[in-house]
Formats: sequence, structure tokens, C-alpha cells
Amino acid sequence: MNSLRKIQLKRLLKVGNGVKINKKSYRALISLGKTGDPAAFDPLIAALKSNWTKYAITAAEALGELGDSRADPYLKNAVCSLKSNLRVEAASSLAKLGETDWQNHIQGNDNDFN
Repeated sequence: MNSLRKIQLKRLLKVGNGVKINKKSYRALISLGKTGDPAAFDPLIAALKSNWTKYAITAAEALGELGDSRADPYLKNAVCSLKSNLRVEAASSLAKLGETDWQNHIQGNDNDFN
């Protein structure tokens, strides 16, 4: 990894791990996922566990982009969330990781639990 990319990744990790959640932190999560760098995994998992629904949804999307199969159990847990948008995004990310059945069953409505 070249030095410029390392600096950019460090900045993204800092923003993605920040206490303050704003537009910049959402963009950082998406960018972390697109890096494909394993160093992005832990901050994205931490964001997925956030009480801020939109932040968790963004993290689920980024985990799908990251393509790291270690995210499977965390995304499967998110599929069971009471938050319908998070369920749908987690299922979509699982599909990107090769587990397409989840996307067929999770529609973001009450039928998700039948």
C-alpha cells in the first residue's frame, strides 16, 4: 500500500471511529467499505452496532462493499433487528458476500419474521 493511501485510510478510520456522527462520518463509512482494506472491518462493525439507525444502516452497506466474510455473523444478527431498513440493508450486504437467500426472505415488513 502506498504512503498516500495509508494516510487516506488513517483519516477515514479516524472519522469513521469518531464520536460525532455527521455527514462526513457517513461518507467515511462508505469510503472505508470501498477501500477493501481489512483495517476497515473493526470500525465498520462498531458502527453497525450503533444505536443510530442510519449510521448502522450505512455501516451494513459498507460491510457489503468491503467484501470481508468475517462480517457474516454480524450482518446475520442485523437481519434480526427490529429496524426494517437495517434488516434490508444487512440482507443486501449478505447477498454481496455470497449469501443470496437472505435477500429473498427479508423484505423490510412484518413478514420478515414469519
